[in-house]
Amino acid sequence: MAYQPKCRYVAGIDPDIDKSGLVIYDRDERRWLCLTIPVAELREKILGFSALDIEIIVEAGWLVGGFHHMAGMPANLRSRGVNAQLAYVGEACTRVGQNFGVGKTIVALLQAEGYEVKLVTPPKPPRRKPGEPKVKMKWDAEKFMHLTGLDYGHNEEIRDACRTMYPFK
Repeated sequence: MAYQPKCRYVAGIDPDIDKSGLVIYDRDERRWLCLTIPVAELREKILGFSALDIEIIVEAGWLVGGFHHMAGMPANLRSRGVNAQLAYVGEACTRVGQNFGVGKTIVALLQAEGYEVKLVTPPKPPRRKPGEPKVKMKWDAEKFMHLTGLDYGHNEEIRDACRTMYPFK
């Protein structure tokens, strides 16, 4: 069964330590608002909407088990000493944990204000057979512009926020 929109607006949020991606789509006017803003400003922006008039969708990477962001490891990491390897992995874990904490904080703040928040996990690439190319799940600027009709590709935080809410548009 196809998804049935509940209200006029839908917001997608990609939580981040410094600035989170926020995309709000107006279903009636078919207009987009795309922002990269700190948590306090994000909260204030959402508070400008009635809880009955906006669906909020948050990318909740903390719901995915396992270690995150290993794909971005430097190619020469294995050739470094054990201490350098551990330091790199420790920093990566810290950044991921901080992002998860920001996401959980955003959810708690909005729920405390009476908003219903839906958590969605980042999309996983399909299993591939040996020799098959890797499928990118992140949207590039071209895909973002094609799907939204906007003429600017924005940054990764905004594209991720949009990808998060797009199935609910």
